[in-house]
Amino acid sequence: MSEGMAKIHTGAATHRARGFVPQVFALFLVLHGFAHLVGTAGSLTAIDEGTSVPYLTGRWDVSDAGSLRLLALLWAIAAVGYLVVAIATSAGWPWARPALIGVTVFSLLLSLAALWVALVGVVIDVALLAIAIPKHGRLGTAVF
Repeated sequence: MSEGMAKIHTGAATHRARGFVPQVFALFLVLHGFAHLVGTAGSLTAIDEGTSVPYLTGRWDVSDAGSLRLLALLWAIAAVGYLVVAIATSAGWPWARPALIGVTVFSLLLSLAALWVALVGVVIDVALLAIAIPKHGRLGTAVF
């Protein structure tokens, strides 16, 4: 009887451990999503102050209000995308991995355009792709 109880206990502990990793990962995705709102705020602030925002490593200074609004929207879409993926990851929905890959590629393109200001975002996006793309990777399996 005690062997059966140990198996149940071990199974429950394993289940809790697997549930913990996706929750922490989802929290990280939420925080990364909030970081994208810095791009939104920077673009909107530049409109209000009549200044520009540097893109393409400073080769393109965006000062047109319409372009800045579009960039603000793109950064906000990335933020919302990460929030949605965080919810999907936390809930264990099967489309979380492909959605993470899509949102992260989008985020990576935005971050590359905003170099050097968004260098940390590039590093995080590359790391997220390294977790999400390999279907049988150790961390990817723990998360998804």
